[in-house]
Amino acid sequence: MDYSKLVFVNLQPPDQAPALERGDIDAMAVWQPWALAGTTLGGKLYFTGNKSYIDGDEKSVIWMYLDAGLNVPASYLEKNPNTVKAVMRAILKGIAYINSHPIEESAKILTGPLTVPETDLVPIMKQNIYSAAVDQDIVDGATELLT
Repeated sequence: MDYSKLVFVNLQPPDQAPALERGDIDAMAVWQPWALAGTTLGGKLYFTGNKSYIDGDEKSVIWMYLDAGLNVPASYLEKNPNTVKAVMRAILKGIAYINSHPIEESAKILTGPLTVPETDLVPIMKQNIYSAAVDQDIVDGATELLT
């Protein structure tokens, strides 16, 4: 692919799927739930942070691995260590719940707070990995993302 021939258009995530549907853009790079909107409108999913569908079949990949984490300023942590620990315990409890129950059950609980319809949330959640482990893939992915 000749990248010099690509024209990048800056659109907000909610505007990308409609632009794809209208034919204003040929591809979009976006996170959920807007990626699901793009595929629902007929777009083809090529990759996520941990899966590639580029060759026509699903395979695990570690490039562009995006993880989530808890970030707090050092000054807040110093003043509120018990609050930060409580939030960390809640996150670990949530991860354990998601991993020990059907995704549909977790989606039913999360649909309201996330304002994403349950029917959309189930396939979105199935694409994610729920873990608090910091392994070498996460270290490598974060290092590459930051450099």
